[in-house]
Amino acid sequence: MNQTDTVKEKAKKPQGNHTLYQKIQQIQSEVGELVKRSQNAYYKYFNEKQVLELLKPLLDKQKLAILLSDDNEAEFICEKQDNNWFVKYRKLMLVIDTESREKEKFSFWATGINQDPAKAKGAAETYAVKCILSKFFLIPIGDELDPDKINGASKPQTVVNQPQTKKVIDLGECQQVDCENGAIGKRMDGFQAKAYCNSHLNERRKG
Repeated sequence: MNQTDTVKEKAKKPQGNHTLYQKIQQIQSEVGELVKRSQNAYYKYFNEKQVLELLKPLLDKQKLAILLSDDNEAEFICEKQDNNWFVKYRKLMLVIDTESREKEKFSFWATGINQDPAKAKGAAETYAVKCILSKFFLIPIGDELDPDKINGASKPQTVVNQPQTKKVIDLGECQQVDCENGAIGKRMDGFQAKAYCNSHLNERRKG
């Protein structure tokens, strides 16, 4: 092969090829802000659909695929707690470069609580997936309202102790919380549960 053939061979090689981690970094640098469109009585929040709508075009651009599954080798916890079922299990996220076939596996936990064990698992799945995707790709979250700052006023921090509440399970992850006079009866994420309990306890003190 002469020098001319070598130059031609180099010209055939595709330019701008990136490794899997470089592609992930590129998505992290290009991803836009995730604006919280939904709102309840305490704060604004985003859902799983919003995260996917934001990420899918960037994943397609970088030729990356994401496969989610339950980790069958990890412990699956499903136990009765009063009138509710508490579920905790580990999930796997496989990120694949469809061009080079390079892939990496990541694991994360999902937890949920509900009167129906199937709904507890479903709630855990939805909450955990939207959280891992938003954190993994470093998506900035906009229009966030602190649950302890309702109606623009800063509320004093309430200490939740044993006489005031029966259970507060993994406030950052749980889907429901039981207060002193029984189950709240609606599914909440951890921050909703915290805000609800603070509000509930303050109302009782005023009374």
